[in-house]
Amino acid sequence: MRLTRFRALGAMTVLVVVSLLGLALPGTAQALPVADDAFALTVVASQIRQPHALRAAPDGRLFMLEQTGRVRVIEGGQLLTTPALTLDPTQFIATGGSAGLLSVAFPPDFATATTKYVYLLYTHTPMTGFAYPHNVVSRFAIDGNAINVASEEILVHLDSLNDTNGVMLTQHYGGDIEFGPEGKLYVTTGDLFVAPNGQSLNTRLGKVLRYNPNGTIPADNPFYGSLSGGLRAIWAYGLRNPFKITYDEPTGRLIIGDVGAATWEEVNVLEPGAAGLNFGWSETEGYDGGDPRFVDPLLAYPHADDGSDLWGCAVMGGDTYRPATSTFPASYAGRYFFADHCEGWLRTINPATGQLGPIIMTGLARPVDMAVASDGALWVIQREPATTGTSGALLKLQYSGTTSTVPTITSEPPDTQVALGESATFDVIASGTQPLTYQWRRDGQNILGATGPSFTLNNAQAGDDGAKFSVVVSNGSGSDTSRDAILSVVNDLPPKPVIATPKVGATFAGGTTLTLIGSATDPEDGVLPASAFEWNIVLHHNVHTHPEAGPFTGVRTASYTIPRVMETDPDVFFRIHLKVTDSDGVSTEVVRDVMPRTVTLSVQTLPRIGSVVIDGQPTPTPTSFLAVVGVKRTLSAQPITVSGTPMVFDTWNKGVTRATREFNVPAKDKKYEAYYRVSGGRVGTGTGLKATYFANPDFTSPKVTKTQRVPYFDWGTGRPASGVPADNFSARWKGDLQAQFTGRYEFTYQARAGEPFRLVLGGNVLINTFANPTTGTVTATASVTAGQRLPIVMKYRESTGSAAMKLQYAFTGTPLSVLPRVQLYPTP
Repeated sequence: MRLTRFRALGAMTVLVVVSLLGLALPGTAQALPVADDAFALTVVASQIRQPHALRAAPDGRLFMLEQTGRVRVIEGGQLLTTPALTLDPTQFIATGGSAGLLSVAFPPDFATATTKYVYLLYTHTPMTGFAYPHNVVSRFAIDGNAINVASEEILVHLDSLNDTNGVMLTQHYGGDIEFGPEGKLYVTTGDLFVAPNGQSLNTRLGKVLRYNPNGTIPADNPFYGSLSGGLRAIWAYGLRNPFKITYDEPTGRLIIGDVGAATWEEVNVLEPGAAGLNFGWSETEGYDGGDPRFVDPLLAYPHADDGSDLWGCAVMGGDTYRPATSTFPASYAGRYFFADHCEGWLRTINPATGQLGPIIMTGLARPVDMAVASDGALWVIQREPATTGTSGALLKLQYSGTTSTVPTITSEPPDTQVALGESATFDVIASGTQPLTYQWRRDGQNILGATGPSFTLNNAQAGDDGAKFSVVVSNGSGSDTSRDAILSVVNDLPPKPVIATPKVGATFAGGTTLTLIGSATDPEDGVLPASAFEWNIVLHHNVHTHPEAGPFTGVRTASYTIPRVMETDPDVFFRIHLKVTDSDGVSTEVVRDVMPRTVTLSVQTLPRIGSVVIDGQPTPTPTSFLAVVGVKRTLSAQPITVSGTPMVFDTWNKGVTRATREFNVPAKDKKYEAYYRVSGGRVGTGTGLKATYFANPDFTSPKVTKTQRVPYFDWGTGRPASGVPADNFSARWKGDLQAQFTGRYEFTYQARAGEPFRLVLGGNVLINTFANPTTGTVTATASVTAGQRLPIVMKYRESTGSAAMKLQYAFTGTPLSVLPRVQLYPTP
């Protein structure tokens, strides 16, 4: 396919793509600047659908996986046309996100064994004994360049990919396999968007697992004697999304690229024999500051631009440089190559010392994996070359042996075929000492103003058919001239697809269903049949993308339910792709963006110096953040220390008593407050105070009576309870207060004008702004005995405007806190 036109129409972006089915296009010549002039980059193949994994086999071949279910072989420097294997779609799930064909590994005896096996990790449909979607590790026999699908043996069934509601999740499977020391098979798994899974030994999620080659569990695994069943496979834990793992045979190291959360990306190392290591997620991320429980990463780099050249959003490993024939300088021996999926740079690190090498390449478009070939070249797959929409490319990086070179064209402009009236784009990649200059030519004559690495001819006509386009690339040392790329203009107008739904401006929330409805006509064919349609849904997150669902082929309509467990970052949207192809093989693609519905969530603790854990990340409070409606989130109120005083969780506002709460983001802004009490003393079993709300300001016409766990409220301008007016209401709370400690307590109330308040404890009036109207902080003290219950009565009256009733207390030397639920007993 060739991207030939881009234009924006309001909230709808239109991509017009022209292709001729059956036409073998050469490698897409995308401009990827190489930062180090000593290296040259070649695009070997393009138009690859969702390339996901790349690994060198012991016999010198490279195997590339397409997430959609195909295994491809690279032999003799060429990507073979016929797939080695295509997975059975009735047993295989490739809905996008993390589902699909994920990893390939080869046993150590692959090159010499009589029966050669290849191991694959992929997402399997529910099956007998496993009534849920899950990843499996399977072993297949391979003969030449063909994998025998009938030879499959499923060796390992991993955990369910469903959430607690039975809905399949789409991200954070982790998902890589590799043979390591002693010929054991190592499998990485993500936390499935449940951050505590990383630390839990009751799940295989967020782990490195270790198996024998036949899928059984080695008896020397660290938890073999203390855990049971499949959990005995756990070798290391505390990982979030260990996307890629590689084995460095001479040292026995396993090197893991663990994709981070909001702050850090990590490269972690498993030294040979180092069993039972804890890499810290979700209690910590990045360098842990010396906590003896956790192993520091070899490297942690930030998401934020800190002024250095080492930052990004998703680490992509990787391979160590140990080819049979080394063509890179000796300084690269044993170096680990890795890239960032979003920023597109590629560099190395010394796995033994952590010393970083310089950036070798910049400008990669969504790199996802790489492998060192036996001839010393580094091969890279990238997901989305900028000039080809959502297709992928296979790249080859070679060392040129010099640091100051004349230009060398490493990827020639391809012959291009477009429909009449469409645009044709020609690209070139060149290496050499910077800066490089470009001059495009048509039929040997310079084209005015065509001085970049790409050139676009707009509105191709019949007279342009057969024109020859070339480019001269120059620098101060010399020049290089490309081949002539021939333009073919097909006398066929492209089809015209229309996305009816989702409509322009459509939004989504977690749990909602996107309904895709489209139509298409063609100037020559008329109304196109359903067989001409292909739909794809891509999740755009921050500056990178995830294929979410599809392709849905042969249908004019399709639907997809947005998962509730997904990226929690609000900087997300779904792009709907509709491509239609006419009878002459000419295609047009249009897209529609569906944006998230967001609200603001606020979180704070009382006392107001503390932190909570949000989606597995410790977060100082108070904090406010945007959240996508309907998406599942987790809040956890962990014990804290305030001014040297240990505090433990008592209750959330709105009466939730579980310290950890999972919820779907509501449709309106919401505040979450975690109320703490001092740890220790005599802890009661109270449930709160009996509250009565009156429709009048004089405590008449009661409307609502209920038990409320804490006497601390901020109603704003809303109603305090159903049936009670927002203005001119009154309220009373009654019950007993049982002190936690013996001694003197100080009660503090925030008095407001027009909102009188009265507090009576044990028959003694402590605060009374009915009799003494005032504003600001009002305090009173009382001596109490631990375990003794004293009657407590509070009255409050509101006039107009916003309303709040905020009462706190403090024992001698402890922070102010809300009267805790466990010390309050409602009046019968």
